[in-house]
Amino acid sequence: LLEVVLSGYKDVKRGVIKHEEVRDNDGNIRHVYALAVEGYGLREVMGTPGVKAVSVTSNHVAEVAQILGIEAARQVIINEIRKCMDAYSMDIDCRHMTLLGDVMTF
Repeated sequence: LLEVVLSGYKDVKRGVIKHEEVRDNDGNIRHVYALAVEGYGLREVMGTPGVKAVSVTSNHVAEVAQILGIEAARQVIINEIRKCMDAYSMDIDCRHMTLLGDVMTF
């Protein structure tokens, strides 16, 4: 995977392969790889052969709203708030996060 070349997407600036070791229910270690890209082109990435479209995520709220709808954009906002709060070990009630997502997409 370290020698994979990412090409063909005009709006993608760069890509990074992320590797995680995850334990399954039996206690076995499973290797999970994810490709993180910087840029735009959610529709093109989701339509690429070999890519699981249901596993593709984006933090670009406007692009998600345009392609997947306002409910998906609301969820992106909530996920980003949660990630920011977790990064600083801050706790916020999930109802407040969903309220922010609702207000920002109203």
